[in-house]
Order: sequence, then C-alpha cells, then structure tokens
Amino acid sequence: MNKFKKECTRVRTFVCCLCFMLATMLNTKAQEHLCGIPEPTDAEVEARELMIKALKKNKRGARLSATEPAYIPVRFHVLQRNNGADGATLTELNQALARANSKYLESGIQFYMAGSTPNYIPSDTYYDFDFTEETALTASHYVSSAINLYVVGTLTYYSSSVAGYAYYPATSAVSNRIFMRRDALLDGRTLIHELGHYFNLLHTFHNNSSSNLALRELVTRAAGANCTITGDLLCDTPADPYGLGNSNTQGCTYTGTVTDVNGQLFTPSLTNIMSYYFCGNDFTAGQHGRMADGLLLRQLPANQYVLNYASANALPSNLVATYGGQGVQVTFTDNSSDESGFQIERATAPGGPYLALAGLAPNVTSYLDNAIVTNTLYYYRVRASNSIQYSAVDTANVQQFYCQPLYGSPCSPVVIADFIMSGAGINNLNTGCGVASYSNFTNITGQVVAGQSYSFTARAVPGGVGTYFPQQLSIWIDFNKDGIFETNERVFQSSSAMAPTLTGTITIPAGAQAGSTRMRVRSAYNVAANDPCSSLTFGEAEDYTLNITSSSPTIQTTTLSATNICRGDALQVAFTHTGSFGANSTFAVELAPVGSSTYVAVPTSGTASPLTATIPAGTAAGTYKVRVVANGVASPESTQQLVVNAVPGAPTLAASTLSVCPGEAAILTASQCSGLVSWSHGPTGSSVEVSPSTATTYTATCTVGGCVSGASAAITIGIKPLVQATLSGGGTFALGDSATLTVLCTTGALPWQFTLSDNTLYANLMSPSVQVKVAPPTTTTYTLLAVQDAACGLGTGGGSAQVEVLAPSAVALQLRVFLEGPYRSNTGLMITGLNQRGLLPGQTPVNIHATPTPPGQPYGGSPWSYFGPETQSTYATTVVDWVLVSLRATTSVQSTLYRTAALLHNNGWITFVGSGPALDPQQSYYVVVEHRNHLGVLSHQAVPVQNGTLTYDFTAQDTYTATTPVSMGQKQIGSIFAMLAGDGDKSLPNQNFDINVRDHNLWFGANGIFDVYFGVDFNLDAQVSASDKAVWNTNNGRFSLIGRQ
Repeated sequence: MNKFKKECTRVRTFVCCLCFMLATMLNTKAQEHLCGIPEPTDAEVEARELMIKALKKNKRGARLSATEPAYIPVRFHVLQRNNGADGATLTELNQALARANSKYLESGIQFYMAGSTPNYIPSDTYYDFDFTEETALTASHYVSSAINLYVVGTLTYYSSSVAGYAYYPATSAVSNRIFMRRDALLDGRTLIHELGHYFNLLHTFHNNSSSNLALRELVTRAAGANCTITGDLLCDTPADPYGLGNSNTQGCTYTGTVTDVNGQLFTPSLTNIMSYYFCGNDFTAGQHGRMADGLLLRQLPANQYVLNYASANALPSNLVATYGGQGVQVTFTDNSSDESGFQIERATAPGGPYLALAGLAPNVTSYLDNAIVTNTLYYYRVRASNSIQYSAVDTANVQQFYCQPLYGSPCSPVVIADFIMSGAGINNLNTGCGVASYSNFTNITGQVVAGQSYSFTARAVPGGVGTYFPQQLSIWIDFNKDGIFETNERVFQSSSAMAPTLTGTITIPAGAQAGSTRMRVRSAYNVAANDPCSSLTFGEAEDYTLNITSSSPTIQTTTLSATNICRGDALQVAFTHTGSFGANSTFAVELAPVGSSTYVAVPTSGTASPLTATIPAGTAAGTYKVRVVANGVASPESTQQLVVNAVPGAPTLAASTLSVCPGEAAILTASQCSGLVSWSHGPTGSSVEVSPSTATTYTATCTVGGCVSGASAAITIGIKPLVQATLSGGGTFALGDSATLTVLCTTGALPWQFTLSDNTLYANLMSPSVQVKVAPPTTTTYTLLAVQDAACGLGTGGGSAQVEVLAPSAVALQLRVFLEGPYRSNTGLMITGLNQRGLLPGQTPVNIHATPTPPGQPYGGSPWSYFGPETQSTYATTVVDWVLVSLRATTSVQSTLYRTAALLHNNGWITFVGSGPALDPQQSYYVVVEHRNHLGVLSHQAVPVQNGTLTYDFTAQDTYTATTPVSMGQKQIGSIFAMLAGDGDKSLPNQNFDINVRDHNLWFGANGIFDVYFGVDFNLDAQVSASDKAVWNTNNGRFSLIGRQ
C-alpha cells in the first residue's frame, strides 16, 4: 500500500446521522448510521497538534491575526442517474452552502462555490456509491484548488449505510474530499459535521473507551482535568460517554448512570454537532478556535492542493430591503450570467458580523426574511455563491412583527380543527391545517371588554367526533402590543389534552390597553406548548385579532413621527381614544425617562390626532416614554420609545503625526463625540487615515441622534521633503586599485544611507557628504540604487561615476568537490538520481505525474540571490546537480569578485555552462562552492592562477574554518572530504547555513513526497524519506559561516 493510501485509511472518518420517520401515525423511530472507519490514532492526532503549534509559533499561518473571514472554495460533484435525474439541485446546494456559512462564521471561515455550475456526473454506478469506488470516481472528477464535495444518492461502507464521510487534515490530495448523501445535505447537521472533521475537529467521545485509561477524558474541569490532552482536546465540550454501557438518553435528556475512571457522573452535551445525540447543531468557542487552527493545516505550502479557486466576477447590485407585514422583502439586481446562485446575509450592526440567511438558486433575485424580531434595525447584503464580492448594504427597520411558530412535521394529522370563543364572536370551525401548520386568522376579530372573562372551546377533530391526536393547548394575548408574546401575556395553558375537546376560560385584565391586538392559540402533541414561537414537532397554531374596549374613556398612543430627535425640535404623536372626555377636553403630550413613572408635559399643539409636541431645549438627553393625556386620563406609553439627543459639542482632534512623508499616512482621531464623526474631506468615523500630497487642513463635526455639532478646531498635516543625493567621481585605474566616489546629500534628514549599484550599503551617515572607495574588477559605472533617510525612507539619487579598469585575461577553472548526501564510498562516485528521474531544472520528468522543475539555475532565491542566465535542458548522464561557484579576494563574502552556477558531475569535477572569469593573473583567489542543501566550503588558502588556470580540489583537504565562531568544515569519508548535507532551510533570516530543527521540520512536512526537486532531499535520490532524516540526524547542530563572513 503506498503512502497516500495508508494516510487515507488513517485519517478517514465517516459521519453518522439520524433518520426520523413518522410511522403508523406519529410513532417516531430513530435509526443511527455510525462511522465505519476507526478514529485517528493518538500518534496522528499528536502529529497534527505539533504542526499547529509550530505554525502558530512561527506565525506562518495567514489566519493568526486576520479580522476578515477566510473564503474557502467548494467544488460540488453531483452524482445523477444515467438519464440525468435524481441529483442534488442548485437550490439544494445553495441552501446547504448558506447553512454551512452560518455555522462557520465564528471560526473565521466562509465558503463559496468553485465554478458557476456543479460538476454533474450521470452514472447509475456511482449514484449508489460504495466507498471502495472512491479512487475510480475521483480519478477524473477532482480539482486541486477547492474542497471536493461529492453528493451521491446512497452511500455504503462495508455494507452499512452512512450519511457522509470526510478526511482529517493531511498533505495528500486524498484528504481534500468529502462525500455526502443527497438526502442528508439539508438536514442541518451532516455537512457541518463533516466540515468539522475536515478542519480537524474530533468527535466529542473520542477515546472514551480506550484500553489505556489515561487516554479517557475525565468529567472534571477543575484540578486534575485532562481535557486539553485527551478526548476531543477541548475543555468547553463536556466529556462524552457515548457508546459506553449505561449512557442512556430519553429523547433529548441524558439519563445515563455511567461514570468516568474517577467515579464522576458524565453530563454530556446532547446538542453538540460533533456528538452522536442529534439533539442540536451547536459548536463551542473552543471548537471554533480549533477549526481556525485546522485551516492553517489546510493552507500548508506542502499540501498537494491549494484552496484558491478563482471566484467569479459576479457582483449583484441595487439591493433593497423593505419591511412589511410578512417580514423583510430583500430584492436585488442580477448583473451576471455565470453566477451559481446567491448568498443572502444579515447583520444587526453596520460593521457586522454578517450571518448567512439563505441560499438562492441562479436568477432568483428576491427573498422574504420572516425570522426577524420586533424593534430591530437589520443590515442586508448579497453575493453570488461563486464569488466573494458583496453588494452594497441596505437596511430595514422592523417595528411590530409577530414571529411565525415552527413545526418539524407540519400539517401532520395533529391540528386545531375548531376554535370557539363564546361572547367574543369567534366561531372558527373545521379549519384544517394552515400553511406549515400556521393559520393567520387575524381577519377574524373578537370583541372583548377589559375586566371580563370569556369561555372557549377547542377541538382536535371537527365537531369533536372521530379519530384524533391528543394535544396540549396554550393561549397568549399581546396586551402591550409590542409584537412579542411574553410569558406574562400567556392567559391559558392546559393541564390536560384535547381528547378531543378542551374547554377553558380567558380573563381580560381590567387595565388592558384598549384597541386591537393579537391572540395566539397554539397546540402541541402530547407536550406543553410553552413557547409561542419555537419549533415543535407536531401541532398547529392560529392567530386571531381581539378588539379590547373599556366602559370608561381611554386613550391609546399609537405612533411617533420620529424616534430620534434633537432638543428643541418637534414631532407628531398619533393616538386613538374611546369614550367621551367632555366638550372642554384637551389633549397633551407627556414624557418620562425610561425606568421612571414621573411624566412631564411638553408644549403641545392640536386638538386631534396627531398632536405636535415640541421638545424643550433644556430636556436632558436620554430615552423617553411618550404618552397622551386628556382630563386626567393617561394613555399607555407608545410602543416606540423616543430618543432625545443634545446638540453635541465639536469633537477634539488629534493626529498620529503632524507631518508625513510623501505617500505616507497619518491617523486622525476625534474624541469627545459619542455619535458619528464626519470629516471635512468626506469620510466618517472616529478615526481616519489621510495621505495628503501637500500640506492640508482638516476639521470634523459630531452627529448624535441626528444632531450636528459645529466644526472642530482645525488640524494641519504637513509634508516632509524626501532625501535626495548625487553621485560623482570615478576615473581610470589599474585592476586592484581603488577609486574615490563622492555622494552628496542635498535634501533630507540625518542620519541617512545609500546603496551603490554594487549593492553596497552605506548606513547611519551623519554627514551630508560621503566619500567611498571602490575597486571593481572590471570597468564599472556606478549609480545610486537607493537613497534613504530616517525621516521619509526612500528618496531619489542622481549622477553616476565610471571607474575604468584595464581588462584582465580570461582564466579557466578546474574545481572538484564531493557532496556528502549523494556520495557512495563503495564506488567513490556520487549518484545521479535527480538526473535519472528527469527532475533537474529544465528536464522532462520520467514520471508523467511529476511536476517539471522550472529551467534555469536554482540559486536565484534566498540566501544567494544569484540571477545568472545559466540554463540547461539536456544534461550529461554524469551530472548530479547544480552548484554555485564564487571567487573572493579574501575570505570575506564582502570581497566576492565572481559568481556562476555550474554543473557538478558524479566524479566531483565541475563543468561550466559559460565562459570562465576574467581575472588578474598575478593575484590569488579564494574559491567558494555552495549547494542548495549542503553547507558551503571555502578553499583553505588563496589559490594562484597558473598558466591561465585556477585549480583546486576540495576532496583532498578540509575547507577553511577560521570564522567566528569556528565553522564545522567538511566531513571526512575515508580518505576524501565532502560537503556536509542536511541544510535544506536556506530561506529564513539568520538560518541560511545551519543544520537544525527547522531543516527537520521541513523534512517532516515533506516526508513521503517523491519525484520532486526538493530542498529536504538531502541525499539527492529524488525522494524525501527516512534516509534523508538519517543524514540530518548525523549532522544536526553543524553550521558554517562561509556564506556570512
């Protein structure tokens, strides 16, 4: 079994589901389909934990500090019958995507569809899918840039039906797959559960039956707790005894008596989505955090997949949210033809968070949101399901709105057939079942009087005769007319069931507000209907209108023309009244702070509704109740509260700096404003970033409750000058002689620095005029690459200086070196595995599935930054790899005179792609040879040029080691010396030439990869394996400063 198949077996996890079936009229039967593959081993879990810790420690994970969610593409593969029937629809896929997005927002993860349409696969064979067919199915139906989600008709594992399965995070492409049954796609649980495994969540009962008692999770969360190292590795998910003896449940109540190894009773969460109790679908904060960490594993560079499928440029526009009696109607314009559907999102604050509400099919451009709450301002936006671009936001202010009760099995035989309210004029018979078990009969109005009692009759079958199902009954009346049926407004709750008839009495309180309001009658099968809105399994709800009257005159405040107002402004107050107040009656408006019963009259004009009330300028800012009074009769306060705002003072401005460099920004902040800050240049907010091109003056105002202050004191941001310098000097010199160049700083601040075109940096300069010595090996024209000062950073440099050097003669190089990794002492030669497998830069791999190595020499990256044009497409069979050859005037890297990439042969001799260097034949030179995963070497002494040739054999003696501290040199193998292997981590700062744990971590992340030109293939045999680890073990801790000093 190859490495990938083994890994699949280890990390695969199948998800369980419950199927609830209504059998023989309301007898509920549950069937569990448990996971067919064992949980991951402790070693596998530990390896992933160690990788996450390393990623977070090194801050290599992009999500460690992100405030926006990560958008992850999902490629849907939809299995159909041969004739194209029975596959999941785009409507279902969009709904499933929305449900997943709503659950994963807190983890910082959101999903979008990869592609404008799913990958439809018509196949009777794979529609009824067995897990043994996975390799065959995915061979031609897989993308490496998205999560691959396969939606099948049926799903079998070892003859058992399961709802779905997924893989824990791994580097292999196999782990980037999820399989789902279509009928479980919208159960609100299975897909979310499987994605939890995909992002590294364990079951809540993980290891609870381990033969090693130390691995079983304890119940306690106090001293002695082991929840961070056992179970699902989380302490905010209770220890779970699922599957153990005596771990019983009764419905969704845990009744088990099993204890942990310390004798403490379990109290598991039955609502956690990673459990098998199927009583809810919630995640804990710890699980959200763990999935955010799991995303780091899914974004590793070593993975054989990348989650970067291009999102579509499908941007909806003209979004409008309109509140009405049925809810908030959201409409928008579809501007594209390639959307896969739409995701509607909602928030209760302008900055979010925005939670996915619903997924719509393509070309559907409206949605009714009836899951809303009275007196709430909602913010809506929309994006195409295969895009991460959002429409503009629109708002809807929900005022009085009544929730619609929910039933899991709507319009079952459990109904309220008749409802009669004697004396009130309600006689609603044989009504059947309303839409989704809810009937809005508010067109039927019952007339009642405050202080009176009314009898009612409810029947479970028309006329009370026939087959019925017993139901409990509760009745609510919204006396305060706020759109919410509160607990103290429940006027009846049965103690016995409709069997089939139930009678009772409702009393209207003497102080009930006069006017129309709503009454809700709700039933539930065999349980009490305690909540007017929440989801029940079976039953029905009916709403009616009650018109409450009083024998005494009453006033009812109805609406306000404004709910936010400034002191000194006026508003309209509408009201209704019953009865007569006499010929001389007058109406007035009164205010009282919320929480106070002391009302104060405000100036009022008008004799009928609406009245005009003026808020006195001295009124304290705050939230007030509003009522209308007449001749000593006061109305209840308006259901809309009034916020009175003082005209705020101008904000106080401050700046992070009063002068900036060109292109830089300053942060302007405004304090002493509790509302909206508006800036003179347009933006709003308590802080803004500005990048003026010239000195600019800014002011701001403060708006609170629609009240705008005067302008603040001005603040001016000035512009600092950029540093400028000029280069001059030069002349004609002999090779090895020095020339003097002068660099003059004309503007800018001290200290300053510049970089010559030879990449030499002259830093921390405290004089505006600097003279530098240069001794180029060839005629060179110097310019200023970069000029920088401490104030504004990069500036501009001008001028040039030519140093003419008499051309030296061409010198041939005869160099020999051995690499420890590929060297074989039994042959005295190095292996040519990379060459044989076609993995050297520019070659065509022997393995057609392998990725070709880009052509050209491999030393353009860190730490070498050598960009020479050397390249090769056809290699001699004796070529082992590329090496980088340098010549220095001294042992210092700063004295480097020449560099070139060359080819190393199996006998150690180096051949050169281009011509040899032009050197002064009277001089001696130090020779340096470097390799991409071996420690570099430096000749033990300067080597003279003899007869036009420079010859040096590194295999005959050790390298130069007299660095500070002393470098390790080469490894002696028998009578020869070879460069030390194991330095695969060349990219991190200050770790360019060390063999340490970072090289091991790179090897660990790539172990098992083959046919790749990879830095941790220390023995150059074209595969990353334990052999490379053995090389690293031998050389761990060795280092060389040849490349630094």
